[in-house]
Amino acid sequence: FFNNRAISVDPDLELISISRTGPNTYYSGGVKDEREREALAAGFPKDKEAIYRYDVIVFTDLTPNFFNAEQMNALVDFVKSHGGGFLALGSGDIFKPVWNKTVIADMLPVVLEDDASLFKAVPTVTEGENPFEFKIKITPEGMSNEILEYEGDPTKDKENWESLPSLLGYAPVKKAKPGATVLAVHNKDKNQYGSRIILAIQNYGAGKSAALTVDSLWRW
Repeated sequence: FFNNRAISVDPDLELISISRTGPNTYYSGGVKDEREREALAAGFPKDKEAIYRYDVIVFTDLTPNFFNAEQMNALVDFVKSHGGGFLALGSGDIFKPVWNKTVIADMLPVVLEDDASLFKAVPTVTEGENPFEFKIKITPEGMSNEILEYEGDPTKDKENWESLPSLLGYAPVKKAKPGATVLAVHNKDKNQYGSRIILAIQNYGAGKSAALTVDSLWRW
């Protein structure tokens, strides 16, 4: 619902959301067309034509059991053949190793970890600094990418992004895939491949995919 409020200020954007409210029940938000509401009543569409009406699909902290093979394949077709966009967003389930055996992992611009124990729950801290807080660091590729363009001056844009409030927790992914572009990284945490990735993008067939490994953007 935070995303709905944030996007509502831009008249060029329209957000349709699907939330699972029970084992076989779903709630669709932002839907203005009754036909579309009926198409989403059973959750994520299985029919690729139903998905083609959208420009970008966002998965946020979902597990594979939310989808069947038909739905996953329809999403891959949406990006690879139709030229749609896909964003994996969140600091938890959406980047966990359980996705490694799915076609969705193939589409991501990052390689997922194999060890689920690397995912840590963010503790509640009532006093003092939370050890899970961190700042983003914009990479040289990020400084020259239009996605992170702020004022039009790369140096000032970098300063603006890195001066934003700290984020809280992130999903550890192993590394970027060949051909992917890393735009932002963790300012402290690293693994054997370098700084932990926060934002990465890549071309995937006719479309594009992105990974944003945080879900505390409401702090901005």
